[in-house]
Amino acid sequence: MTPPVPLDPERARRRAEVAKAWAHVIGRTAYVPMTAEEMEQFLLEQVHTLADTLNAELFDPSSAIAVGTSLVHNDFTGPESLQVTVEILAGALLLDSENRTDRRLAEKVVGLLSNLATGYSNAIRHRTLDQQEHIKQALLKSSGKPNGANAPRPSGSKRSSTPRRSVWR
Repeated sequence: MTPPVPLDPERARRRAEVAKAWAHVIGRTAYVPMTAEEMEQFLLEQVHTLADTLNAELFDPSSAIAVGTSLVHNDFTGPESLQVTVEILAGALLLDSENRTDRRLAEKVVGLLSNLATGYSNAIRHRTLDQQEHIKQALLKSSGKPNGANAPRPSGSKRSSTPRRSVWR
């Protein structure tokens, strides 16, 4: 992607307002360990990424995946965090575009937001799996059993000392 053209003051102001509004609503959905100013700055960087992608000569919405991932990595993970993100950004991106007359503009915005949601959901999934693994390791450590060697077996399951024979010969 080519480097973004410097923003005119009006567009820079609008993007800062979007970031501020986004910070205001998303901050109510989850505890984020950032000051209000840090949150606005972080979200402003995400707004720039998305808007610059939308306005690029060659449109590639996959950069929005990283935006969704970074939201999760920075703890914007409350029950409504993704919803308010999509609500704020949908209108803002339509207004920020240099190509408001482009018939495919709405389609491009949907592409960006769906890629953002993909990155967000994948990051949530990975975070959940990592947390489950940490819990498993802590349980194994607290029980004094070696890592996985004597992992708990489902109830009713018996360990056999003789090898199982295959029913297929």
